[in-house]
Amino acid sequence: MTQVKPLHTAWYVGTDIFTGSIAWMLVAWIRKWLMGEKNYTLHQLWTEDYFFKTSLVLVALFWLILYAIAGVYNQSFYKKSRLNELTATFIQTFIGVILMLFMIFLNDFEKHYSYFYKIFLLMLLMQSVLVCTGRLTLITIARKHLSKGNFLHYSLLIGSPEKLAAAYSQMQR
Repeated sequence: MTQVKPLHTAWYVGTDIFTGSIAWMLVAWIRKWLMGEKNYTLHQLWTEDYFFKTSLVLVALFWLILYAIAGVYNQSFYKKSRLNELTATFIQTFIGVILMLFMIFLNDFEKHYSYFYKIFLLMLLMQSVLVCTGRLTLITIARKHLSKGNFLHYSLLIGSPEKLAAAYSQMQR
C-alpha cells in the first residue's frame, strides 16, 4: 500500500477561483453581446475592456468570500458527499447570483426585463456547472484515494470484541 499526500483545501480554493474565473469570462463576453455592445472576442475583452480585469478579480473574491462564509472550506473532501456538495453548491451559487444581479447587472444599460432573466440564468448555469464540475472532480479523486487505501481515517473503536470484529470487517469492505 503506497501512501499519497492527501488533497489539501488549497486545491478546493484554487479550483473555485479557476472555474469561477472561467464562468465570469464567459458571462462577461456574452453580456457584451446581449447588451448590443461591440462584438468582442475573448482576446479583445482582455485587451480593450479596461474594467474587465478588475471585475474578474472582484468577482473571484466575491465567490471566495461567499463560499468561505458558507463554510465550504471547513471540511476535508475526504469526508464530503458528492450529492450534498452538489446541492450546497447550487444553493450557494443561487444566492450569490441573486446578490450579483442586484450589485452588478441592474446597473447595465439594458432595461428590458428579458435581459435580466437571460443574464441571471446564464450566470447561474455557468457558475454552478463549472464550480460543481471542479468540486466533484476533487471529491472523486479523494474517494479513489480512500477506496485504494492510499489515505486513511484513523478511528478508535470501542465495544465488545464480537461487535468490533463485525464493524471492522464492514469498514474494510
